[in-house]
Amino acid sequence: MGRGRTSFQGGWADSLTAGPAPPQDVSSTSWLFLGGVLLSIFLSLGLPSSSHAVSEIDWPIQSVRRSFPILGTTTNAQSEQVGIVAEVQLEFLQRRDHKGLDLQFLTRPGKFSPFAQQAVKDAIILVVQAAGLNSDSWTVRFILPYPGVTLYGESLSAMAALNVVA
Repeated sequence: MGRGRTSFQGGWADSLTAGPAPPQDVSSTSWLFLGGVLLSIFLSLGLPSSSHAVSEIDWPIQSVRRSFPILGTTTNAQSEQVGIVAEVQLEFLQRRDHKGLDLQFLTRPGKFSPFAQQAVKDAIILVVQAAGLNSDSWTVRFILPYPGVTLYGESLSAMAALNVVA
């Protein structure tokens, strides 16, 4: 077994050889590589781009994101209820379909108690009816951006309903 030194990007590396190295045809390797690149480009041009992959029906007519402050209650480490001022994030999407109002309360990073969710739902329905609006194409998402926090109480409902209608 012979031992030699081989140049590797400006430096030297040790290599072990079992005899003379077979000659390599660099031109055939280059053509093979070029052919592979051209084939992958050709194939990728035939695939739909991300803008074509989703139909226009799936895109919302209107999309609004905002945050609003609320005074809510939560429990502290001793399981006592305490008041907090928190920012709630709201995402409003007006869909192209008319499948009904879709309210979503995300459970991460923070979450909303079932009572708070029902209070928000009731308030939104009342405010939408009072304003004479049609909410059957709306998706509304509520996000509490505080990990591990659960928001209790109905104080969220008025601010949530007003922000949805606005």
